[in-house]
Amino acid sequence: MATKVGWKELIPLLILLLVSAVVLTVSQVRIPYMCYDEQIHAAGRMMKAFPLLSAYEDNLQDNIGPINDPNYTGLIGIEFNEMTTTIGILPAKRTSTNPDFAALLVRFIRELGLGTGDRIVLALSGSFPALNLAAIIACEELGLEMLIISSVGASSFGANRADMTWLDMESLLQKHGIIFHSTDIASLGAENDLGDSYFEGGKALAQAAIERNGLTPLIMETAEGQRRTKLEAIKRFHPKALINVGGNQLNVGSKGHLLTPGIIRATSVDHKDLGMIGYALDNNISVIHLLKIRDLALQFGLPIDPIPLPLPGSSPVYYRTHIHRPWAAALLTPTLLYIMFLVVSSRSR
Repeated sequence: MATKVGWKELIPLLILLLVSAVVLTVSQVRIPYMCYDEQIHAAGRMMKAFPLLSAYEDNLQDNIGPINDPNYTGLIGIEFNEMTTTIGILPAKRTSTNPDFAALLVRFIRELGLGTGDRIVLALSGSFPALNLAAIIACEELGLEMLIISSVGASSFGANRADMTWLDMESLLQKHGIIFHSTDIASLGAENDLGDSYFEGGKALAQAAIERNGLTPLIMETAEGQRRTKLEAIKRFHPKALINVGGNQLNVGSKGHLLTPGIIRATSVDHKDLGMIGYALDNNISVIHLLKIRDLALQFGLPIDPIPLPLPGSSPVYYRTHIHRPWAAALLTPTLLYIMFLVVSSRSR
């Protein structure tokens, strides 16, 4: 019968484990990614957008002030109106305003091996205007050529105000030199990408927003017509990657909610149920999917609903962690030897 190890004999093991944990934590080295400079610059550019958007918002009738937007980003909308497509979660929308998302997208794009002159499609919706902005800035920092396809519709607390849609934000920021690219193809969004689920008056407001920003609304007779027209534009563009922001029905398909956020290398979900994302996966076009923002933030060490927003350069998205191997070996060896000692001594009793 085996003899149990006494609690006094476990004390040295506990001390070894605690010392190892402390030493390994202290000895960790944060090494900046090779794209660190571009990451910092991208996050800084995103921060420059906030006072411009906030000042614009101050003149709106439905100005929400610090109630929903305590960091004064100008990127948070109202809960519900005739242009609201679905229910959105306020903490997720505020989390997305962190400028470190622009830095994370620079990192994602570099991980895909893309660089100057490579082509990328941005499939944007009004639901996460902060991530739309982050995507454009990240692509500009890395010199990518963009085809930007935007839908006006937005979920709760997104860019859902009639006089401050995503296209209005985009135009304002381009005018002031924060971004240098803007939407090429604009649709109404909502059901069928044709605004069919808007409340009364919403479709007209969405169409007006597109037209006042110098674009012709993409309005075909059916959702299939919308899909085909967008696909034809993508095929002509020959992109190497696609960034999807939000949950536009044509972009994510009927089962896009099953996808994990971030870089999608493979999925068990049938591609035919994933809209534009499915087309990209079928045609060796890399995909970056930005939805389920809480999950994405937790995965990469970004705070949830931070007040105030963190300064660029402090979060884990800028660094990889390196543990000095000789230190790890030096700490692991005595721990393993002591465990072996306990095992042997308990059997010999």
